Amino acid sequence: MNAKSRAKDGDFSQLKIFTQKRLALPWTEQNEVIITSTVEVEGQVMGQKWDKMGYLCKNGEIITKESERFKKEVLNGALPLIFMSVDVQKDSFYYAIRAFSENPQDESMLIECGRLYTWDDVFSKKAEFLIPNSNMGVDSGYRTQEVYAVTVDNRCYSMKGHEQRTFKREAGKAVGKKLYESHTVAAPQIIQIQTQEKLSNGGIKTRVRKALLLSFSANAAKDWVFFNRQRTQRNKAHFDKPEGTPQEYEEHLNAEKRIREGRYYVWRPRKQKIDNHFLDNETMIYALLLNLLLTNGNNQLLEYME
Repeated sequence: MNAKSRAKDGDFSQLKIFTQKRLALPWTEQNEVIITSTVEVEGQVMGQKWDKMGYLCKNGEIITKESERFKKEVLNGALPLIFMSVDVQKDSFYYAIRAFSENPQDESMLIECGRLYTWDDVFSKKAEFLIPNSNMGVDSGYRTQEVYAVTVDNRCYSMKGHEQRTFKREAGKAVGKKLYESHTVAAPQIIQIQTQEKLSNGGIKTRVRKALLLSFSANAAKDWVFFNRQRTQRNKAHFDKPEGTPQEYEEHLNAEKRIREGRYYVWRPRKQKIDNHFLDNETMIYALLLNLLLTNGNNQLLEYME
């Protein structure tokens, strides 16, 4: 009996497995979302390293610093599960950095979040926390062409959230092979952009360059964020934050509610003119994590970006 047939008979166990493992979507039994809070961990402060951080090996295994193979795997290219996302505004940037354990679905820690005002500040923060290129994404919904150019120069992802639930993970002919033969909530694609450079003689040279755009389901990612905050409240997971996290972080994460529109549940603002920047940051981090895990850490950025 398949998952849908079982569900009709009242058995949702197989449907949960299908939803979580095949589509990488979280399961929630709640139709209407209530306001919740992220757990603050005593002794962990903003900007502090997190000892439980996992590292993704080339074979897809996740280890910690306690592993006997840690040094060998890091030298072999194991990637730390620490991610940075940037929400671009007219005159500033909201950012968040989150690290995940060897069980990324069940345990993670907000390392730092805040507001920056220049691109130099953004990439200095990336360097400070040793964020791998493949683990950083910048929202391209605003100042789009500028974001494309900056992410190409700094070899990280442009990102775009969408209403649709899933994407086919196929990178196209430029990559030469499918990245993942299924549908999931995040998928990269190569796009071409034009940038202009000033020449020494005063002229302008136009270059056609390749950028990587990571598209993802905004609704599914917000489901995941709330789902894990809910599980944390029930002591079934740890989607945590450090001491000193600004109050607006919680306000942003509670800025939207989950309602039904037609056949699907979607996220909408609780009221007009309410900020949700750190919520967007967390959804982008989820998409970056999922993308990394689905590719086993194979870094397309170095190979395909010019």
